[in-house]
Amino acid sequence: MPTSFRPSSRPLPAVVWLIALLCPVLLLFPVAALLFEVPWSQFASILTEPETIDALKISLWAGMQATLIAVVLAVPLGAVIHAIPKGQWIVRLLVFLPLALPPVVAGLALTSATRALNLPLPFTFPAVVIAHVFVILPYAAIAIDTSLGSLKQSVLISAESLGIPTTTIFRRIMLPAITPGILSAAALSFARSLGEFGTTVTFAGTYPGITRTLTSSIYLERELHPDRAFVLAALLISISLIFLVIALLPYALRRRPAPKPVRLEPMARQHLNHLCLPSRCPEDLEVRWQNQTYQFPAGKVTAVIGPNGCGKSTLAGLIAGALEGADVYAGTTELSALPLRQRGIVIMPQERSLPPTTTPLETIAMALPSRPNSPSASTTDNRERAQEILAAAGLRPVSTTPVPSLSSGQNAQVTLARALAVQPEILVLDEPFAPLDSTSRQSWQNLIADGIGTRTVVFITHSVADVEKLADWVVVMKDGALTAQGHPSEPAIRHHLDGLH
Repeated sequence: MPTSFRPSSRPLPAVVWLIALLCPVLLLFPVAALLFEVPWSQFASILTEPETIDALKISLWAGMQATLIAVVLAVPLGAVIHAIPKGQWIVRLLVFLPLALPPVVAGLALTSATRALNLPLPFTFPAVVIAHVFVILPYAAIAIDTSLGSLKQSVLISAESLGIPTTTIFRRIMLPAITPGILSAAALSFARSLGEFGTTVTFAGTYPGITRTLTSSIYLERELHPDRAFVLAALLISISLIFLVIALLPYALRRRPAPKPVRLEPMARQHLNHLCLPSRCPEDLEVRWQNQTYQFPAGKVTAVIGPNGCGKSTLAGLIAGALEGADVYAGTTELSALPLRQRGIVIMPQERSLPPTTTPLETIAMALPSRPNSPSASTTDNRERAQEILAAAGLRPVSTTPVPSLSSGQNAQVTLARALAVQPEILVLDEPFAPLDSTSRQSWQNLIADGIGTRTVVFITHSVADVEKLADWVVVMKDGALTAQGHPSEPAIRHHLDGLH
C-alpha cells in the first residue's frame, strides 16, 4: 500500500491548455534569447574581475539582510492580518502599496523619509538594504498571508477554547503549519532582492564597492561593455533560478500521507470518564441572542436540532466565543466580554481541528495545563497523561501517527478525547459522531452519557438516535431563530424530532 498519494489531474478544455502553454513561452523565450548572446568563453574571466566580485558581494549581502528583515516583519504582520476581525483589506492595501509604485517614485519616497528624519542614509550600504526591504516586503507578506490562509480557523478556534496560551498557539501550531510558506517567502524575497534596481539606484546610488549591485552594474555596462553585461545577466539569472527552485521546493515535495489501516483498541470507558471528570460542579448555560433566550440545563446533555443552514453552528460559535453578538451566562456569571480561551467552554467544531503538524499524543499533551514553575516536568507529566487518555480511549495505536494520516473517524475520536482531556465543565460538540462507525459511535455516546451530571454538554446533531440516547433537553432552530426548547418527551419537541426521520 502506498504511504502517500497525490490528487489526480483534472480535465480542462483544450483552449485552456493552449493559452496556458503560451504563458511559459512568452516568459521564457526572452531569457533563452539572452542566454544565446552570452559570451560563454569570457564567462569565467569576467566573473573573477574585482568589480564583478564586489557587485556580487554587495548584492548577496544586501539580499540576505533584506530577506531576513522582510521575513521577520512579514510573519507577525500576517498573523495580525488574520487575527483582526475587520479592516484586513486596509492593512493588505497598505502593505501591497509598494508593488504599485514605480521604482523611481519608491526611491524618492525613501529619500524624503530619511530627509524628514534627518538620517544620512542615502548613497550608503544601509540604504541598499532599506531599499530592498521596501521592495521585497510585500512579496514576503503575500507568501505568508497565503500560508496562513490555508490554516483552518477551526484549528485555532479549537485550540483557544482548550485554554492553550496564545504564545503556545503561535509557536507550536501556527509557525510549524506555515513553515513551508516561510521558506518560500524567504527564497522568493531573496530572488526578488537580487533583481532590484530602480528603487536602489534612486535612493542609494551606484558607488563602486559600496552601493553598486549586480543589476546596477548590468545597467552601466550594457552600452560600453555589452559582453560584460550579458555575463552578469547570466550570473544573476542563475542565482535567481536557484532560489526560485528553493521557493517552490516545499510545495513540489509535498505529499499527502495515506491513511494507514489501524485497528483501534476497545475503550476503557470508566477509566476514561474518571480521567476527564470536571473538577467543579456544572452550571446552567444561558444564551440571549436576537431577543430570544436559549437555555441549556446544568449537567445535562442538550441536543440542538434543525435543518441545514438554520444557525446551529453559529449558535455554537456564539456560546464558545468564536463569534460575537450574544450575551452568554454560565450560572450568574456573564461570559460575553471574556475572550475565547478564558471562557472555560471547549468547542469541537464540525471541521477538522487538530493541528496538522502534530500527532495525537502531542496535540493532547499541548492542551493539558502546565505548571509555571516547572515547565520541563509539566511537559513530561502531560505526555504521560495524554498517553493514558489515548490508551483509555482505545486510541493508543494511532498516538504517534501524524494528524494528516488519520482517517476521518480516527481524527474525530482524537478530537473528542482532546476536548474531554481538559476536563471542561461546558462542552460544545458540532456533529461529533458523524464520521464514526457504529461501534465507535456507541462507545463515545456511552461515554458522554456516563458524564451526565458532571458537565453541561451542547451537541448539534441530525440524528434522532443521538437525541433519544443522550439528550435531556432539546433546542430546535429554524431560519436562524429559536423555534422550541424543552424535554424530548414534550409533544412540541416530539413533533420536530419526528421530522428528522
